This record gives sequence, structure tokens and C-alpha cells, in this order.
Amino acid sequence: MSHKVRFVSPLDLLLYFRSLGFADGVTNLDLANMAANATERFVPAGAYLLKADEPLEKVFITVEGRIEIDAGTYTDIVEPPSGINWLQLHGGFQTNRPARALVDSLVLEIDASRQIETLERNPRLIEHTLKNYAEYILLLRQGLPMHPENATPAEIGEPPARKLTLIERLSQVTGPGDIWEFANLDAVLTIVRAMDQTSFKKGDVLWERGARSPYLWSLVCGKVACTSADGVSVEVGAGFGLGIYDAIARAPRAFRAVATHDGVALRSNIDELLAVLENHSDMAMSVLSMLARVLSSAYDADQIRRQESGEPPLPAVGTQIRASEESEPARAR
Repeated sequence: MSHKVRFVSPLDLLLYFRSLGFADGVTNLDLANMAANATERFVPAGAYLLKADEPLEKVFITVEGRIEIDAGTYTDIVEPPSGINWLQLHGGFQTNRPARALVDSLVLEIDASRQIETLERNPRLIEHTLKNYAEYILLLRQGLPMHPENATPAEIGEPPARKLTLIERLSQVTGPGDIWEFANLDAVLTIVRAMDQTSFKKGDVLWERGARSPYLWSLVCGKVACTSADGVSVEVGAGFGLGIYDAIARAPRAFRAVATHDGVALRSNIDELLAVLENHSDMAMSVLSMLARVLSSAYDADQIRRQESGEPPLPAVGTQIRASEESEPARAR
């Protein structure tokens, strides 16, 4: 590939970003700032774009060529239009994975800190990214709330003697490692106050596969069997967040959910939740980081499993870089 300037002016870059479909909801000013911050970079075949354990300071969009990313136990091949380092950036990872050009390649280099600033100013961009990550998590988990190979015995939990108080609801959703653990307390309280406490009996169908997914469920007690279109089931219980990813993805329910033990759950409406995130960027970024880490772990495990079994790999992890809503998940690491 002969190296020549692909983007002559910032306007060329702005129009290119718009064509990728990841900039839904981003203002023209912020997109212009991203374009002004993007540097065209030629990477000759065999040269390293990123080296192991370097600080994560840049993200990239591949424009031409092929980039190989070494994840240690497997390799990803990234092709246009694709992102590199976006998932690591969103997940809060601090270092790079080695990335090498397999052929002469052209990428756009963007400062990571400025990209985070753009996200914080654009809630619709965060929502768009959350949706893409949730879709891919469901794909990797075979449409179930957890991968069948990772299923553990479900706990019934202790049934509450009465309706949970605000403080009890707060403790239910802010335990160690929960997405709200370090979020703005006022924002969390807004979400908790809006939660609907509901009970169910053994044998109750919480939802059928293909139903709308307006709610995220937090199981206080009880057990629920979740069955995919292929007839594979996992059972979840107290403390589990149920229906989170299809609700965030705005997708139909991916599995049938039937109670196998009497229980109680707290339900959050996805529209109300996203409205709170729109006004609290710190909480939105916390949710994005959580989803990015869940997706990164699930993707790594899936790639290793496929490598060992000889199955072909799925497309690399999707990020907000999408050619269109109908396209396959874009390749992004």
C-alpha cells in the first residue's frame, strides 16, 4: 500500500466519523474536536502499533490494512472499520496489548483522555456504546444471563418479612463490586426510590423469550430457571441481576424465565435508569466500565474455548464503531 494522506482536512475526518455510525448523539462541535484530535498514522507491515505493557494513552480506528493483537492466549485480527484499545479504555485497563501490522496499514490515532472527555459530555454516545456491549455479552453467553459453563449453584436467600425500606433496597444494590458501589449517592437513591418490589411463586413465568425487556430485575430471594432458544438452562438466585443485558441492549428477551422457588425481586425500568445516567456522567461511566470488563472477560474466555475446540472465532469484540445498525459487530479491542 502506497502511503498517501487519506484525510486532507478536519472536515474529511468529521464526515468519516459520521459514516462509521458510532457518533449518534454526538454534537458537531464534539465530533469536530475528535476530528481535530485524530492523527493519521501509517504503520508498515511488521511494525508495532502498540507494545506490551505500555501505558494506555491512545485509541485507534483502522482505516486500511490488518492489525494483529496479541492477547497472550490468543490473537485477534482487526480489519477496517474497527477500533483498537476502545474496550480497554472503557474498562479502565491501564496497559496495552501488543498490536502489529500484518500488512501496510493506516490508522487514526486519538488521545484516550480526550475520548473520555467526549464520552462524559455525550450521554447518547455512552448509551449507544452500552447497547453494543450488552448485545455482544448476550451473544457470548449464548443468550443466557451467564454462560452455562460458568453456572454455579443458585442460592435461595432469605425472604423479607415485609416490604423493603429505602435503606434495605440501597444495600441490596450497592454491595462490593456492584456497579453502583462508587456512584453518586443522590443518583443511586433516585434509582432505588423508583424500584418496584414484586413477588413471584414457584412456576410463575416471569417472561417468555422474545418478550419486551423494559425492566432489570435484582433478585432478593428465590430461584429462576433461564432457558435459551436451544433448550439450554441455567438457574440463578438471590443477589443476581436478571435481564440486565437485553434491557440495556433494547433487545427482546433472549431466554424464558420461570420461577423454580418462591421469591422477591426489585425491578428498575430501563428508560428511567437511562434518564438518570444522562444526568450523572460519573454513574454512566461506572456502568460503561462494568460492562466493558464483563465483555472483555467473556470474550477472552470464548476465544480460548474456541481455540481449544477448533471452532472458528466470532468477530472481535464490538464497540461503538459500527458501519450501520444492521452490520455485524465491528472488530474492536
